[in-house]
Amino acid sequence: MFLRRLAPTGVFTVSRWYKKESPGETARMVALAMEALWQLGVEKPRAHLLLLQIESVATLLVSPTPFSKEDLDLMQREAVRIGVNMVLTPRRLPAQPLLAELGAIEDRAALWQWASQQTLDLTPPTDDRPFFFNMLKPGTWLEGQEDVSQLDLGFLGNLQATQTLVYATLVSLLLTLGALLGPLVARPPATSEAEREAPATGGLAPATLAAALAYFALIGLGFMFVEIALLSQVGVFVGHPTLSLAVVLGGIILSAGVGSLLSGKLAVERGGAIAWLFPLIPVLMVVAVRLATGPVTESFAGAETAVRVLLSIALIAPPALGMGICFPLGLRLVERAGGHAVTPWLWGINGAFGVCASGLALGTSMTWGISTTMAVGAACYLALVACARKLVRAGR
Repeated sequence: MFLRRLAPTGVFTVSRWYKKESPGETARMVALAMEALWQLGVEKPRAHLLLLQIESVATLLVSPTPFSKEDLDLMQREAVRIGVNMVLTPRRLPAQPLLAELGAIEDRAALWQWASQQTLDLTPPTDDRPFFFNMLKPGTWLEGQEDVSQLDLGFLGNLQATQTLVYATLVSLLLTLGALLGPLVARPPATSEAEREAPATGGLAPATLAAALAYFALIGLGFMFVEIALLSQVGVFVGHPTLSLAVVLGGIILSAGVGSLLSGKLAVERGGAIAWLFPLIPVLMVVAVRLATGPVTESFAGAETAVRVLLSIALIAPPALGMGICFPLGLRLVERAGGHAVTPWLWGINGAFGVCASGLALGTSMTWGISTTMAVGAACYLALVACARKLVRAGR
């Protein structure tokens, strides 16, 4: 978008940290510029790039049209005058080996193959995987600080943040397991004949109880995976993290609430196909929004903030409304099957899996992209169909 906004002879410039032994951020910056130029139809991106360096900072200059001989001569004279090192130009490759390999690449496929084979993740960031500073591959997430500092001291903060995410997710999983199994283990023995004869499954057959628990666990996972994916998408589109958070949370809560309200219109107690096919509503809406997101965000990326906020809400509302109908309908199916006693467990299962899913969803976006996170969320709701069908049969 920045390059399209430039005049033909305009120049876009950006600076990142430079470490001669491991110029990770600089390399990814150059790779991103090359990919952007290829997407604009440029055949030889290197003719449009100048990379300058002084001390620990590298500055990249990008132009929609190739730099002319006069441009390069002028830049050379000015660089000598002010003491700036010209690392990469259309006339010469860098002396630094990693940057030299990158500068010599001549097609997109070779760029992606080369970038994916490096120790650091140097693949160009995209709107689907926009985490420029997340250059540590999953295999290095739990390495010690000494190992990562060999790559670049600047990645120690990234390592700490990533490890915090991993440990927080593991802790939430362990706490969830303890919260679910602890009360069962600590349950006092039956003291009366009635208690001994009462079923331990809250009045449900074991298979029906398993379907009920799976249903609400899947909702907890699916809802959070879709929410995290939408948050990442809107964050890229709107561009203001705090505003994006408010837009996503407000839009999801409002739309899911409307969905819950409308769920009363679906008479699942009567049985029939609608009683177990309703989870397809959020699945179809998530898929539709995912397909529409690319064209909408590309067309309105340069629009005013208010316009982008309204469009974001319009994209958030359909999947959130569809997801909102599933929780109350699930409760009604369980109650219809005679599972009133297990309702508190279902609330707990849903909340616990939602907490665990927050870290898992973010890790999925970082590793495989936002579209994969959205797909996992949709798959969770798709799996509700089998659970709902089991509950419908149990309630006959």
